[in-house]
Amino acid sequence: MKITKSQRFWARLVHKYSNIFEKIGRFESSYFLEELDSIPVDRPIYVTSLARSGTTIILELLNKHSATGSMVYKDYPFVYTPLFRDVLLRTAKKGEYELKERAHKDRIKVSPNSPEALEEPLWMHFFPDTHDPQVNNVLNPKNKNHAFNTFYTSHIQKILKIRNKKRYLAKGNYNILRLEYLQSIRPDAKFIIPIRDPISHIASLVKQHKIFCEEETKNPDILEYMTHIGHFEFGLDCRPNNLNNTHLVNEIMEAWKSDNSIEGWAIYWRETYSYILNLLKQNPSLKKSTILIFYDELCSNSETTLKKLYNHCELEVETATIKEQSETLSFPSYYKHNFTEGERRTIERFTSDIYENLKILD
Repeated sequence: MKITKSQRFWARLVHKYSNIFEKIGRFESSYFLEELDSIPVDRPIYVTSLARSGTTIILELLNKHSATGSMVYKDYPFVYTPLFRDVLLRTAKKGEYELKERAHKDRIKVSPNSPEALEEPLWMHFFPDTHDPQVNNVLNPKNKNHAFNTFYTSHIQKILKIRNKKRYLAKGNYNILRLEYLQSIRPDAKFIIPIRDPISHIASLVKQHKIFCEEETKNPDILEYMTHIGHFEFGLDCRPNNLNNTHLVNEIMEAWKSDNSIEGWAIYWRETYSYILNLLKQNPSLKKSTILIFYDELCSNSETTLKKLYNHCELEVETATIKEQSETLSFPSYYKHNFTEGERRTIERFTSDIYENLKILD
């Protein structure tokens, strides 16, 4: 992963002086108030789950729709002031960029115009404890933050204005912690949660964790950049989400540091998806607004799964387009897990019942 001096400088500046950039963002909102007030926030779409579950694939498919607009790589680090950034950089390179495989080395090619999860710095600014593994990271309506809600609504309108779109689209793996909060401020939101079978999911997490640890060890600037952007899913600063169980979080972190790391990932998988399972069971309104997309079905029964996805999002898509997109989907062949039989049994022991219950729920 290559980070330019300019990217590093601006990322540090925005992170260090986020309070100032928030104020500039509020001034931006007032400056463009008349235009923003004319932009309705209609049925925003959120793609969220644990990393490596298929969120990026789904984000890219949905972002191809003529109605959807997402944040893109070149929006960072000016996430507080996207309109001013757009005005100031209109003379910069436009149009098509060369697509290059992203740092994850997972076949997905991106450019500065590619959609990306870039909301996280806003959440970290308004909810400073959101990535502290020693406190409950779950947000619900009881955590209401009026300053964030106002700023965030304007943010959505700004992205829609810049992209000239009608439906806001956001990928954010940490939004699984905020489903009820997001629904409380955007009751018409649509939620998409990809689910991947635990064996291949954990294998992918382990692979990515190893890649990022190696890259961040060689280049500490990458670790700093990942911290500023709010990327703690793997790497040297990997942090499990605290789903109101600090004891279990500490157990997971200790396992990750030991020869028992596979069990740590299995416990983390179980904790995350049992939380989602119980939440959807207990909240009928949220369940109605949410679709579970199983990664295996997305790859093996692509057309049917894509139809379900677009119907849930209330996006009209031609049959030919769905067929064309389905032909681009396949199971990854660039790696195979090398779990021992004992490790496989460990993963299955912790996860198989939750995985099956999620299928029944769907």
